[in-house]
Amino acid sequence: MRSRIPVLLTSAALVLTACMSTPDGPDGPSASITEITDQATLDTLVEAAHEEGRVVWYTSVPSERAQQIADMFTKEYDIEVVVQRSGGNDILQRYLLEKEAKRVQNDVLTISDPAAFINLQKENDLTCFKPRNFADVPTYAKDAGGCWISTRTNAMVMAYNTEQVTEPPAGWGDIVNPRFSGDLAYVDPNFSSGSLIVTAGLANDLGWEWFDKLKAEQPFIVKSNNQLMETVVLGERSVAAFVNSTYVAEAKAKGQPVEWVFPEDGVYLVAAPSAVVSGAPNPAAGKLLADFLLTEAVQQLMIEDGNYAAVDGMAPPEGQPAIEDMNVLDIDYNKIATDGESVRDQFNSLIGSAN
Repeated sequence: MRSRIPVLLTSAALVLTACMSTPDGPDGPSASITEITDQATLDTLVEAAHEEGRVVWYTSVPSERAQQIADMFTKEYDIEVVVQRSGGNDILQRYLLEKEAKRVQNDVLTISDPAAFINLQKENDLTCFKPRNFADVPTYAKDAGGCWISTRTNAMVMAYNTEQVTEPPAGWGDIVNPRFSGDLAYVDPNFSSGSLIVTAGLANDLGWEWFDKLKAEQPFIVKSNNQLMETVVLGERSVAAFVNSTYVAEAKAKGQPVEWVFPEDGVYLVAAPSAVVSGAPNPAAGKLLADFLLTEAVQQLMIEDGNYAAVDGMAPPEGQPAIEDMNVLDIDYNKIATDGESVRDQFNSLIGSAN
């Protein structure tokens, strides 16, 4: 059996992919497969995917991990995976520009922005498909029809520098205590979809008056989780108002002086979905990759990175509580999809952007 080696996507490779004819178009054998129900369905999908020969994956999963998953998929199915990895917003904008030009070049999209997927679904830009483990993904982390499904779940926690803070915040109500004045850092919702989700959640649960209190503490506004953790690790600001727990897990693993707090008054769990896009050049291989992302082997990699698995029944990341032991706050992704811009505008008027 000939091995197919996954490669990083280049512009030239994208053009070649777009120009190639694909055996499985809108009327091909995989078009009628909207759900993997048995081995025969899977076998039919695999056969169609082999005819296509490759799958193009636009993803915000960290590069090394994305390539490892691609290698695993190739080993399992002998199908080439072409990986394009960047930040979630950059990946989304690339797809939208290509769609507008009527030259869709990817098959699967993976970013941590459920609201974006809801808007894509409204525009009929997603192919609804239910992988084998669809039923094991919690309701809050998927579309009921399978148009988008979480690949992992991120816990938004607080973090602090253990060399500078002796009395860490207990939760959202406590972190705007004047004792943290001048010590807080906050991710800008203009640049981070995760921050937009948390900001919208806080505005809904605690009201914009919470942000009035935050403003009084003179927070340092940064553009990303990476910058936020660097700020806390270096002691430039000692407390992160919130951050994806995976970044804290990575810092702790390196022995850096940080610790997390799972807010006692509630944790926001943010789904990081994947979807097969409409007009995908390799729709069968796209569905097969979407199925593969929910397998136990891939989900275990997500856990090792400090994420929570997308499927129920798997252990939490090391050192983090089980989801059932948290006070999990509801997130209205549909409302964020509709009102996201007004949330940003209100934040900018009260706090200001990182620009």
